[in-house]
Amino acid sequence: MEAISDALRQEVRPFGVDVTIVEPGLIRTGFGAVASSSLGAGSDPTGPYRTMVAAVDAVMAKSYRNRALSATPETVARVIERAVTARRPRTRYLVTAAAWAMVHTRRLLGARVFDAVNRLQFR
Repeated sequence: MEAISDALRQEVRPFGVDVTIVEPGLIRTGFGAVASSSLGAGSDPTGPYRTMVAAVDAVMAKSYRNRALSATPETVARVIERAVTARRPRTRYLVTAAAWAMVHTRRLLGARVFDAVNRLQFR
């Protein structure tokens, strides 16, 4: 999405159109429970990936419950309102600490460190 947004921003700028990315991160809505049930329903409970699926499910559930990493839908709505009403909107709005960490880890430390951090979540 970022690459598409970057390209679109360049294409529509001459027409006075701003393109902004809102990266919400983890939002406490119920999506986590739906994603978790979908993840479990689509995997073979006796298959070779059952341990990995269980680990991903546990990490995902824990992350959505973590109030430092997640936010409410109202928080996202306020950020979107700020972006829409700004005279000069920013290119990117990061809503949660998790979104901020993911974006800046890759930017500051490179793709290898970013990948390593992601792998640590699913040991």
